[in-house]
Order: sequence, then structure tokens, then C-alpha cells
Amino acid sequence: MRYAATRTSYSPSSPTPARGFTLLELLIVIGILSVLIGILVPVLGGVRNAARSATSESLVREVVTASQTYMIDNRRPPGLFSQRDLGAMPNATRGFTAMENALLELSGGVVDDPAAPSPNDDNSLLRVGPFATDNQNALVDTLAIGAQDGPGYLRLGDNALYPVLGQATNIDIYNSNETEIVKGMPDIVDAFGTPLMMWVQDASSGPVNDVTDFARIVYAPASQQTSRFYYNTNIGYLASGYARDGNPGSNPSQRGLGESMGNQFGVSLLGAGRSELMRRQNMTAILGSPAFPSESDPSLPSNARGEVVVISANRNRVFFENPLSFNTTLPESIGGFPIGYGPRQNVPGTTDRASSIVSDFNDIIQSAGG
Repeated sequence: MRYAATRTSYSPSSPTPARGFTLLELLIVIGILSVLIGILVPVLGGVRNAARSATSESLVREVVTASQTYMIDNRRPPGLFSQRDLGAMPNATRGFTAMENALLELSGGVVDDPAAPSPNDDNSLLRVGPFATDNQNALVDTLAIGAQDGPGYLRLGDNALYPVLGQATNIDIYNSNETEIVKGMPDIVDAFGTPLMMWVQDASSGPVNDVTDFARIVYAPASQQTSRFYYNTNIGYLASGYARDGNPGSNPSQRGLGESMGNQFGVSLLGAGRSELMRRQNMTAILGSPAFPSESDPSLPSNARGEVVVISANRNRVFFENPLSFNTTLPESIGGFPIGYGPRQNVPGTTDRASSIVSDFNDIIQSAGG
């Protein structure tokens, strides 16, 4: 018997709807993304800060190298005015810094032409210097600093050479809202937007028998009491900001220094808000060479780190910031104890306080000469 072949036919059916995510699945995906973002953002921020730190260190090295070359050629550190001029009382309000002073000989800009026009709002000429009267200060073309026809020791791009907001100075000229510098003395600025700070040793100072022989706040011409370093040579940076327990003021110098408005006055261990004694002691610890303590008094250095010392505040944006934020054994400097120079107490295996404590900070510090 033969059977007829049969074919089973199927009628077309409606397409099956695509399955969507459930609310639970969406929440799981969002949670995973949040965890990944939480991991990646700090990592990327750390990479960015590391790159900026490397750029800042390179900039410090470039300034130190330029200063060293200048000293070889001229047998003295760079600077149009003496450190005693910068350390004297008139500069407490002028706020002309040692770095700005050095720039005038490393990068040029000084106008020697007696027929040059007077500074006004329509040109780039500016009177800069540490003296109260303009005729003692230098006439500078701010746009010529670092130009190709200058001294050539140091040439920097516009990203590292510009007037920094918030300095405690009466040299820079602001707009009516005090939010922008219309005309000012350029500074050398690190990758975090904070100016580099330079300390230059007074070559005519005598031996170090006490702290005041190494660091003084002011040089007084009448007494002619000299020191290795004078605080007023950097007061334009270190007086920027406000009291630690206070609030920013209305004028630029009371808001803080640089793009991040770092509170040097109230937070830096060198800030003008510290007592004079603490500032002198901290200057001694930072600027004294840890390799050369005094034989007669090991709590004092016999030599400076160098004739020129250049410092970047690095990622903290405040020079030698409150050390209590570090996970290290440090004195309570904010509570009134200075860093100090000499044997570090109660730290096993550590004999040199100056080198060990200063290295605990994030600041980049390099020197030339000496």
C-alpha cells in the first residue's frame, strides 16, 4: 500500500517582542559604573597631579640651571637689586620678590633709555623694585621679559611666565573689579598655578652664631645687622591670604595666592601669620644645609643649601603646608612648634631633623651655588 506524502504547513506567527532590561538589572549596571568611576577618577587625578609635579620639578631645575649659569658668568647671584634692598622695611608693602628681582637679569626687560615714556595705562611699562619712591626703582617693559633679544639665561613660555593674582604687593595694577591684573610684574608659575619662590643668600653676611645670623625678617640699614636670608624678600608671596581661623578678605591679596588662591598667610609654615620667631626658625630649617650643622651648636646650620634656593609648593599650592595633614611623625607646627633645625627627637633611626622633616613635605626644593 502506498502512502501519500504529506506536508505539514505552519502559518506565519507574530514577531516575538524584544526583551528589555528589568529595573533590577539597570540598578546593577548603574552600581557597577559608579564603582568603576569611583576607582578611575582618583587614579586619573593622581596621574594628572604626577604629571604636573614632574613639570613643576623640571621648571625648578630650569630656573636653578639658569641661575647657576648666570653665577658662573657674573660671579654673583642674579638680581638687579641687592637682597638687603629687598629685605628692608619699604619692601614690606612693595612686595617685590627675590624671584621677580632675579628675572630682571635672567630674562631681561629693564628699560635703560632715559627718553622712554612714563608708565601709563596704554603701554607695558611699569616701575618695579623694593623702594617706596619710584625714581629708585627700575623701569621695566613687562612684555620684553623673556624676549629673544634679552639676556637669554631663561626663556619661558606664556604658560609659565605671567603676573600671579593675589600677591601682597602694590606694584601690580588690577582692573576695577580687582579680578584681573591689567599690568604687572611677571612671575615664574608652576604647573599648579602657584609662583616659584626664590631665596638668595646675602653674600656679605657673617658666621652663624644664632638664628638671627641665618634668618631675619627685616634688614635694618641703620643697625647693619646682616643675615644669610631676609624674610621680606618673599613677603609678596607669603603675606597673601588670611588668618587660619578667618575668612578671605575683599582685596586680592586677602583671597590667596595664584589660581587656586592658596592661603599662604594662614596655612604656610612660612606665612606672615606666624610669629617672627617661628618664621625665622622655619626659614633656618628649610634653607639651612642638612649636611653642615654648626660644630659649636648643632641646632644651627653653618651653611645654606645654596646661594640660590628655588621652591615649588607643588600640588599643595601652599609653601610648606600644615604638616599635621601628613601621615608622619612631625611636631605640631600649627599649634606653635616650629620645624627647627637639628636632631629630630623621638624618631628611631633619625639623626638629622632638618633633612628628614623638610623631605616629608611635598614642596620641590633645589639649589645652586654655595
